[in-house]
Amino acid sequence: MRHILLALIFVFAAFPLPAEAQSLPIDWEIGWETETDPEIMELNGKDSRLNSINGIGSSGDMTFSLTLEFWIDNPRPLPVEIAFDFSIATCQGCGDFEVDVPDVSTINGQSNESFSVVISGDGFYSDDAGFVKYQWLVWTEEIHDFALTASELVAGQITPTEAKEIEKGLRFSKYNAYRVYSWDAYTGITVNSGSDETIKFEIDNYGNAVDTIIDTEIEIKSCPQLVIKGLEGVVGKSEWSLDQTVTITAPQSHPEKECEVEFKVRSEGSGLWYSNSEKFTVYVMGEQTEEETSDDTSSSDQESMSNDLEVSGSGVLPSLTMLSTLSMVGFAAILSREKR
Repeated sequence: MRHILLALIFVFAAFPLPAEAQSLPIDWEIGWETETDPEIMELNGKDSRLNSINGIGSSGDMTFSLTLEFWIDNPRPLPVEIAFDFSIATCQGCGDFEVDVPDVSTINGQSNESFSVVISGDGFYSDDAGFVKYQWLVWTEEIHDFALTASELVAGQITPTEAKEIEKGLRFSKYNAYRVYSWDAYTGITVNSGSDETIKFEIDNYGNAVDTIIDTEIEIKSCPQLVIKGLEGVVGKSEWSLDQTVTITAPQSHPEKECEVEFKVRSEGSGLWYSNSEKFTVYVMGEQTEEETSDDTSSSDQESMSNDLEVSGSGVLPSLTMLSTLSMVGFAAILSREKR
């Protein structure tokens, strides 16, 4: 009998077990729901900087919220408890991110569950980048490396050997805008009829990507005779900051008037027009009319005559000129001779 049992053992040992029985999946896995990389942090487009005096925005500008979906698959027959953590590698001052990861979760045996991570914040450089907060946007091509770590808990304690990590690149959506302003807008500019004046405009790229000005326009309200030239010189330029001088000309016939002017540039990136947010006023000082000139001349003549016929306070007749005196003496001599 013993010999028979030994023979059966050797027979079964000669036949290997199926491959599935040799390598049963006993570990859990983690992965992203989509393969998109990098993911885009879509900015909301609100930008109060374009209408502020100092070009600085406020809280609520250029915010975003990005949701990343991922899954955990547990092929084990028993549940597994998982804790989550994260890290973001960015350039210095490249935005302040808030990340909401799931709490510790239990994945039942032989099940697959989905989870989400919410990343939010704004697209501005933070103070530690050396810039004023809410002024400049982070470059759209800047990639931020996001890593999500899932660690298995054993008796409530994290086991580093059982940690798994998945990564994704993040970047901000592209945004194009220009800020058009002039310090002369706060005081206005005065131009006399028949003359011209020059002013300087500053045009800054307030987007987060390279842009080009493709068109300009000047809208003059209530003053059709006023001529403004020079803004067209920025067309085709892609610099981040431009200083442009424009010339304002009031023809000789321009009446005295207050003119409101709007300066516009068009972005190639967005296709939109951007203009000076502050009211820009040109004060035209007109020439005197002929009637005003005639009145001034008449007044001057009357004043001159009054001075010539000035009477002293004692009632004596005005002083006579030398020519008048000689004429009277001669006339008296003639009369005296005729009487004789």
